[in-house]
Amino acid sequence: MGTNGFLKLSVPVKFGRSKILMKDVCIANYENWQKQHFTTIETAYKSSPYYDYYIHEFDFVFTKKRKFLLDLNLEILDKSLELLKLQVEYSLTKSFIHHVQNANDYRYKIHPKPNKNICDDNSIYKPYWQVFDYKYQFIPNLSILDVFFNLGLDSLSYLRSCISSVGTSDNTKLV
Repeated sequence: MGTNGFLKLSVPVKFGRSKILMKDVCIANYENWQKQHFTTIETAYKSSPYYDYYIHEFDFVFTKKRKFLLDLNLEILDKSLELLKLQVEYSLTKSFIHHVQNANDYRYKIHPKPNKNICDDNSIYKPYWQVFDYKYQFIPNLSILDVFFNLGLDSLSYLRSCISSVGTSDNTKLV
């Protein structure tokens, strides 16, 4: 969230044929998106309580060029898990299965187009102080950076409290 409202940051990608495997999506590094993202994040969060503590943990996002979007996403995931002090094992699929009979299949719950986003129950997010609280009410589910910059070491307990408010299915273990 910035002074003028909600901001979307997206990594530009190269377009080719219409259908491409996620692992093959290439970043369009000819655009200076990294500098733009850093400036936007700095402007939005510089006055947050934990910005100075956490921003350097994410320098790799703004300085290292990558060929593939998946590599960037996995590095951000790994760094976020490390900062939360969570040891989570995950693996990438070798093939895509369209229909899975599994209540824990979240692939279609989050979509970049709001009208297709199934995961819109914002009631699970408990309000916390955000930089622009004085201008906007609490905005849930902005990003992990919003949580880190505003809550610092309390980030994990905050995320756990959100998860516990929705419960779990029989086979789900909360980290």
